[in-house]
Amino acid sequence: AGMTGVKFYASGAGFDVGSSKCYPIYEFCDKNKIPIVIHFGVSIGRAADLRYGNPILLSRVIRDFPNVKFIIAHFGAGFFREVLMLKYKQDNLFVDSSGTNNWMIYQDLQLTLKEVFKKAIEVFTPKGIIYGSDTRIFPDGYREHILKEQMKVLDNLNLKQEEKEDIMYNNAKRILLNEE
Repeated sequence: AGMTGVKFYASGAGFDVGSSKCYPIYEFCDKNKIPIVIHFGVSIGRAADLRYGNPILLSRVIRDFPNVKFIIAHFGAGFFREVLMLKYKQDNLFVDSSGTNNWMIYQDLQLTLKEVFKKAIEVFTPKGIIYGSDTRIFPDGYREHILKEQMKVLDNLNLKQEEKEDIMYNNAKRILLNEE
C-alpha cells in the first residue's frame, strides 16, 4: 500500500514493544524493508505509561530482527542511558534528535543538548543519528528554532561537513528510503 515506515508510541499507547503480539508487525517490516520509529519515554500525552517507555524492552526484538532498522525518537525521551546501552553490538539501531528534548530536565544529571549529541555521536557515530524537528503535529508551523539550536550544537562539536550532512539529511534519506 506504499507504506514507507511504521511509528509506535510505546509509552503513549501503553504497550510492550517486546511482546510477541508485535512480532507480526516486525515480520512484515522485515519482509518489506520498512523501518520502525519508536517513541519511548516521556510524552506530551498525560496518559503516557512509563512502564512501557524503556527502550530496553526492544533488546530481544533488535536481536530477533537484525535486518529491520529501528529508530528511537528523541534520544529516548528520558531513557538516554538505556538507548546508549541498547546500541551495544546492534547495527540496526538508530536514534533521532527530534523535538525540544525537554526530557533532559527530568534526568538526575544536568545534561545539555551538546553533551547528549556528543555522547550519541560517540556511541552511534554520525551515521547512526537522524535529525528531526518533530514539527508536524504542532499548529505553529515549522519550529525553526529547533533546527538552529541543533545546527549550533553540531557546529560547536567541530564535526566535518560530511558528518553534519549525514546527521541532518543523508541518514534519514538512506535509512527511511532504504537507499543502502
